Amino acid sequence: MALTTQDVIGYYSLILGEKPEPMEVAYYLETFEDVPSLRQQLEFIANCRAGAISAGTHPAAAAQ
Repeated sequence: MALTTQDVIGYYSLILGEKPEPMEVAYYLETFEDVPSLRQQLEFIANCRAGAISAGTHPAAAAQ
């Protein structure tokens, strides 16, 4: 089953904790074919961000 705009917005918000920009939604709709592949990519991004925050190399680390 193909991804929908609501799939992208919902999972992006759930996993990354923020609303995606319209161009990001378009990118994910064009790049990924299904929910499992989208979730895998978003979880990878979330893990990279978490690692960067804990290492102090992400802009959000300055806020802590």
